[in-house]
Parts: sequence; C-alpha cells; structure tokens
Amino acid sequence: MLATPTPSSAAQPMAPTEPSTSVVATASAQSAFPVLVALTDDGFAAATVHVAEALARRRSAHPALLYIMELTLSATSDGLLGVSTAAMMEALLDMQSLQRDEAALRKTLHLDTGLPATWPFTIELGQVASCLMQRARLSHTALVIMGLHHHGAIGRALGNDTVREVVAFAGVPVLAVRPQLVDLPHSVVVAVDFSHASLRPICAKGNPVAELTRVCEQVQPDLFAIGSQHHPLFERLRFGSVATAMVRDGRWSMLVTPPTEVAV
Repeated sequence: MLATPTPSSAAQPMAPTEPSTSVVATASAQSAFPVLVALTDDGFAAATVHVAEALARRRSAHPALLYIMELTLSATSDGLLGVSTAAMMEALLDMQSLQRDEAALRKTLHLDTGLPATWPFTIELGQVASCLMQRARLSHTALVIMGLHHHGAIGRALGNDTVREVVAFAGVPVLAVRPQLVDLPHSVVVAVDFSHASLRPICAKGNPVAELTRVCEQVQPDLFAIGSQHHPLFERLRFGSVATAMVRDGRWSMLVTPPTEVAV
C-alpha cells in the first residue's frame, strides 16, 4: 500500500536564491575594463585623461592614474649607465613630497574635478617603461594609455622611445595618444594583417612602413591601429618592425595590440 504524502512532507516550491556577494563581486571584476593611464611631465596629461574619460563614460572603463617621476641615467665611473646616490636621494625626497601633497599634484594636472578626481592615483619613481609595464602586469590592465611624441629624423634614427619599449614588452594593448586626440577616434586606419604571408605581397609593391605612411598622410586618421608581430631575425633586419617604426614616427595616435599565441 502506497503512503499518501502529508502536507508537511509534500514537495514545496523552492524560493529563488540570491547570488552570494562573492559571486557578484567576481562577476563584476571579470566584466571590468581596467585602463592604466600613464602621466609624466611631458605635457600629454590632458589628452590621455580626456581619452580615458571618454572610455569610462561610453565603454565602462575603469581608469587608474600612474604618475611616474623618471630617473635620469648618467655615465658612472665604470662607463655604465646608472643613477648616483645623491640623485637617487633627491628623487626619493621629491617623490615623497608629491605623495604627501597628492591633492596639489592632482590640481596641477587638472585631475581634481569631475570623473578623473574619483580615479585611483599612484606616484612611482623609476624608468617610465619599466614602471609602467610592472604596474600593468600587477593590476591586470586591459589597456595602457600614454602620450606619443612626434620625432624628427634624429629621434627616429636613435629609436630611444618609451612608447616603443612599452609596445614591445608590455603584453597588453597600448593606446599612444597625440595631443590632438581628446575624445574617442572618429576615423581609423587599420593595418589588418602583417603576418609572414601578407608581408611578402605588400613588400613586393614597396616598403610596408612607407606604404602605411603614405595612406595615413592621405587619410589623416584620428587613430592608426596595428597588431605587433614577432618576425624571424632576417625579416626584422630586412623590413624592421612595422609597429615600432610607426611609433617612432609618431605623427598619428596609435593603438598597438600585442602578438597573440597561436594554438598548435
């Protein structure tokens, strides 16, 4: 004989459960778009902050500000480049003074009002490229925004450019901003593919850097976008790196994405 379930033992509808706070926090962190804005004493703060603010308002980006006091390297007694103890101590005192008076530095850089006033602000001392790359890795940055200089022929020949170093080694997309770009770009030139297979037909017509420069000179885009590729040594010597060559030119704001790992 089958037992008839009593009201107390009958199945009751289950009440909906609310997601735990930890689950909500994890989902929020995964959907965040962390952006690292690099600031130095080069007059590019306004442009980089304007672009970051546009990304925050329209693309839900979460910018963080990094102000870097650059250490100047000089020749040591053994012929190597380094920083003297006196210079290091002076720089440390300057940095500590800035850290104590962060509000004054924010005001100087026009970061004391509006949305930028709410962004985290960090002050570091060191070489700009190394500080920036380390901070980007520690904060799991999705995009680095920094200023881009326009170099003359001598600057391009020397190739001593902070943006180039960051593009080569940061491992995250880098948005290098010219002062003219104060909002999200409206016109973009995109170099779709510079893999080995596509380099050869382009180079049959001419140097890829020269061809891209010609296109940008005609279009005058707000932004030039390209993926950074790692080519074998022979191709690097023959063609150079297209991305770093365009960065060294520095006439157009650039978005450079790092090489992607190809599954085998």
